[in-house]
Amino acid sequence: MAGKFEIMYKTILVTLDSTPSDQAISRRLSIRHAHAHRSMGKRVDVPHPPCQRPTMVDETLNQSRAAFSAGRRLKSKSLSVVIQNDTAQSIKGSPPFLCIPFLTHKARPAGFNINTNITDLMNRRSFLGNAIAGLAASGFLTQMRGWAQATTNANGLNMPIGFQSYVFREEISQKPQETMGRLASYGYRTVEWCSPKGYQGPFTPLIKYSGKELKKITNDSGLGTDSCHFTWNEIMDDNSLAERIEFASQLGLKHMVCSGGLMAKTTDEVKKRCQQMNHFGEMVKKGGMVAGYHNHNGEFDEKLDARPQYDLMLEHLDPSLVKMQFQVAAITSGYKAQDYFRRFPGRFISAHLQDYAPDDHKKEAVMGAGIVDWKDFFAAAKVGGLKYIFVEMESNPAIMEGCAKFLKSLG
Repeated sequence: MAGKFEIMYKTILVTLDSTPSDQAISRRLSIRHAHAHRSMGKRVDVPHPPCQRPTMVDETLNQSRAAFSAGRRLKSKSLSVVIQNDTAQSIKGSPPFLCIPFLTHKARPAGFNINTNITDLMNRRSFLGNAIAGLAASGFLTQMRGWAQATTNANGLNMPIGFQSYVFREEISQKPQETMGRLASYGYRTVEWCSPKGYQGPFTPLIKYSGKELKKITNDSGLGTDSCHFTWNEIMDDNSLAERIEFASQLGLKHMVCSGGLMAKTTDEVKKRCQQMNHFGEMVKKGGMVAGYHNHNGEFDEKLDARPQYDLMLEHLDPSLVKMQFQVAAITSGYKAQDYFRRFPGRFISAHLQDYAPDDHKKEAVMGAGIVDWKDFFAAAKVGGLKYIFVEMESNPAIMEGCAKFLKSLG
């Protein structure tokens, strides 16, 4: 009987073949390009990662086993790990097939060098423990744990549960890791930052951090850094924009979202600002990210030619350069997010989630107990193109935990 350990690493395939004995197994870890693998081409050898943090192994395996017991397969666009075992007893009752998502190719484990041979003697459990714990030590496992939980907890959402940092602006600026760690314990898996440079005042204490440093603080708290708000003034000057794009790249962003600025007194002025926003989108796209625009109620309340300014913006923003982030609070002005998702398919990348008490539309309520039809919202979100959701209960942060529980309960 033999086991097989495979890692698809971008276009690299790592395989491990073993023949177990009663007490120990001699293992050989090899790496080869995927195309060469199919044609039995060139092979070079690499060692498995060292064991430094075994305490994280059991937790990760428990999460993976739980995912499989629910009939789910965890995946990642960047990297996947498949462990095939001839006996379920190899890993304390784990299933024969185990898939674990990881970060990107940038976070290689220490000692993961090409052109090296290794033969090691160990039992099945210690081998797996060493391999995964080595990945933990390299920084993989912290985010992998969050991603796995986000996938299994989100059920039918198919997107991580996030929150907007502005809700906790004072706390998160003074005690970032403590605050984000608490939110992560509620079930949140990603945070949408507000650019410290643009949001000086509450976020001033965070200006001292580079994008790389802020990303590490966030990731170490168990959260992803996928989106961030930037102010109009930050992005309308090309020199400032170039610096902000570099910051965003270091932070690991997928989306750079402008938090307002398109509203104007005349139609011509809105059109002009949309052209400026298109330029912003073009530069962001060149930087490898997606630009977005965030609305408030004003884009619906203030009309031009008897039409919401938001509709005018959608006409003049280039959908290939600028996507939209919908603020669900617009429902208090009579406009539903799901209606726009269906009218403009594929134009939306994310949304800020709010809900309001049925008897008082100015009072924020725990999601699921308010006026928003969330089942219809998420059905339409698939048409609209949503990739991320960020809960933003600014006037009542105490209900953020309840909102996370509601989102995790959705099937």
